[in-house]
Amino acid sequence: MPITDSYDPNDKLVTPRGRTEEFYTPTNTALKYKIRFQNTGTDVAYRVVVVDTLSEHLDLSTLQLGASSHPSRVEVTGKGRPVLTWTFDNIMLPDSTADEPGSHGYILFSIKPRADLAEKTLVENYADIFFDFNSPIRTNITQNRIYDMPPVINESVRVNLEDVLATPGIAGFAPAAGRFGSEVTITGKRFAASPADNKVYLNGKAVTVVSASATELKVLVPAGATTGALKVITPDGGATSSDKFQVYQPPVLASFRPARGHGGPAGDAHRRAPAGRADRRYKTRQPRV
Repeated sequence: MPITDSYDPNDKLVTPRGRTEEFYTPTNTALKYKIRFQNTGTDVAYRVVVVDTLSEHLDLSTLQLGASSHPSRVEVTGKGRPVLTWTFDNIMLPDSTADEPGSHGYILFSIKPRADLAEKTLVENYADIFFDFNSPIRTNITQNRIYDMPPVINESVRVNLEDVLATPGIAGFAPAAGRFGSEVTITGKRFAASPADNKVYLNGKAVTVVSASATELKVLVPAGATTGALKVITPDGGATSSDKFQVYQPPVLASFRPARGHGGPAGDAHRRAPAGRADRRYKTRQPRV
């Protein structure tokens, strides 16, 4: 919202102001109004009344009353074009010559345009301000033309995402698995050129970076690492791989059995075999004469 000094101490502002000279405002957008008033007379204002006759293009069901500078009572009247009336009884608003800062007051409220409006419908609004029994002071007229402007790309100032994005990205890594001390090559983009500026982690464990370029990092699988994703952090951001690097784990001896046995490679194979038939002796029987 542009900051604009009032050309009159009693005025009305709207946000959003709208784009271009036609004040194009997106559909279904709440119009936030601010009515400002000031006692520029020569004596205290005992009673101030602000009357705002809403445009017929506004949806009264979306009305949201905001803050006001002084206590007031609000009334909603009228048919077709609702009328909002703020009455500040016994406001005792000092005049600007006696107390310039204290001579000001304001009202805030918001309301949406009707949903069935034709394209480029103009919504205008103003308010009348009564100080005691003086003639009303009418504010300026706010304008909003309800229209969703199509996006327009100016090629001369277009900025490509790749030209401004600094966060690193991981495309992949090879090999997909390895043991402790194995070298892994991580490919991607926007890595730091210095190895020390790249912090790499394997499943949360810090990894040694051997070499670095903008598109490639060479790292070593640290001892004690476990299977998980690779993460690269540079001074401009971080990235995590979508795939997991598998860490080969060394074998772990849980138990063995039996707890004891015979010495030698074959055990019972060295037991003495029983004597064979060749070791037996037989006597020959002689015939009788």
